[in-house]
Amino acid sequence: SDGINIAVYPNPTADILWFSLPWENATANVQISDGIRTIMETNIEDKGGIEVAHLPAGLYFAVVRNNNTKEMQVIKFIKY
Repeated sequence: SDGINIAVYPNPTADILWFSLPWENATANVQISDGIRTIMETNIEDKGGIEVAHLPAGLYFAVVRNNNTKEMQVIKFIKY
């Protein structure tokens, strides 16, 4: 790890995946992937949430990238 500490909760989730970002006043680009392709993409702020209720149950990856610094972290989460 390069020291970035992005938290997602709850994990597993049924409907909304919330993000706690470590940066002040920054937005992040989030790509949700099933490991093969990007399913959805959006921008969030700290404490922002992404609606994932429509996704089939399974394991997903959230690729979170700071829009300013391009720092990036990949987080696994489970949709049930």
